[in-house]
Amino acid sequence: MRATLKDIAAAAEVTPAVVSAVLSGNGNIRCSKEKRALILDAVKRMNYRPNRAAQVLGRKSSRQIGVLHYSPQSPSIARVIGEVQKQLFQRGYHAIFGFWSTHEEAVPAFESVLSNPLDGLICAHNRLAEMIPPELPTVFFDRVPGCCCVALDYLKYLDDALDYLFGLGHRKIGFFGWRNEAHFKHFSEKLASRGGVTRPEWNPSGPSVYDNGLQMAEALVRFGELPTALLCRNDILAFAVINTLRRHRIRVPEDMSVIGFDNIEAAGYFSPALTSFGASAQDIASTLLDTLFAGPEPGETLIPLDLHIRETCLRLE
Repeated sequence: MRATLKDIAAAAEVTPAVVSAVLSGNGNIRCSKEKRALILDAVKRMNYRPNRAAQVLGRKSSRQIGVLHYSPQSPSIARVIGEVQKQLFQRGYHAIFGFWSTHEEAVPAFESVLSNPLDGLICAHNRLAEMIPPELPTVFFDRVPGCCCVALDYLKYLDDALDYLFGLGHRKIGFFGWRNEAHFKHFSEKLASRGGVTRPEWNPSGPSVYDNGLQMAEALVRFGELPTALLCRNDILAFAVINTLRRHRIRVPEDMSVIGFDNIEAAGYFSPALTSFGASAQDIASTLLDTLFAGPEPGETLIPLDLHIRETCLRLE
């Protein structure tokens, strides 16, 4: 297998961005003489050949990077988008944004962004990949087979969340607001393999917005039999669940434990403070941009998620 820029970075114990800077002669990124020697030695030893997409990006003809993403109404998405813009500016680039709420709105968003001269693209929508020029260096913010992609390690989150809840004695667990069939299948199989129990009524699927969360939570309460713990698709759905349970005098965490996802800032302010998994917007943005500027190559980089324990989970007696 041909050596990649990431392989060179790993061998020299530096970031891909540093390798790219050394090979392109970019003096804006500092590198010691020792590290430079290690990089050049690894290039020779591993017979590294520059990626064509990286060369295209390296020309920096427009100093503009396209960013295509779902509507940034979600606090977690808004934080990442803001951080991408900030870090691009620090690198001397400008972002050209395109957003959408529905698939129909995505087409004009793609057309608008791609009509600009771009040096690269970050894209969170793979259904319109055929619209992207093949010579344009592109990183997908999603798991896309055969493409260069960066994604949150969602399956590891499910494993870690279930491990945490099982450690607290929970066995009756639901997955609230799931949208991805592969994620739900992984959750169900992991739960069953450890002797856990779930029911269809504990696993509603739908948009991860607050109003929809309230409706799904009301249906959960009407069902009668409740799980002892819920994993929620994001923190906004967790807030909707907790507020609905509170109106029905069902206490969190005394009667039900709840875990969110995204670890938005409000998770720490909510009452009770929400236990949640998440990665920092800074880490997500830097991983996306390091991957793009290193020269996108097929493969995926998974971003780990940390558990932030607060007040919404309790050990069963």
